[in-house]
Amino acid sequence: MSDLWYQPADGLPVYMANLGRDYLLTSNRIYDVTSQEWRVAWMANGAGTVQGADFGTFSAATKDGAIVMSSPGDGYGLQRVVFSEITDASFNWSSEYLLADGKTWRTVTRMRAKRYER
Repeated sequence: MSDLWYQPADGLPVYMANLGRDYLLTSNRIYDVTSQEWRVAWMANGAGTVQGADFGTFSAATKDGAIVMSSPGDGYGLQRVVFSEITDASFNWSSEYLLADGKTWRTVTRMRAKRYER
């Protein structure tokens, strides 16, 4: 399973404003039957101008009815993506970063996704 994220330069969030061009990201996900977790790898055109915006990996597991994708805590700090309120027709999606205090998660992006039927 894979996806593509496109965001025009004039609509980037404040923390990415220094990118100076459209933002593109793609990810690939596979389910690891041994660990019963999703493994995710993604790449973006951040070219080092936005910390952590070039390449990353996540693993994902179900927790309290949500799917939580967590980074390995490499040089870019801990990050997570949370899929919550999941139904057949919609879900919530948030991107979060762990602050330096090691306890507080800051949400930097939120989306509400709805199934599109053709």
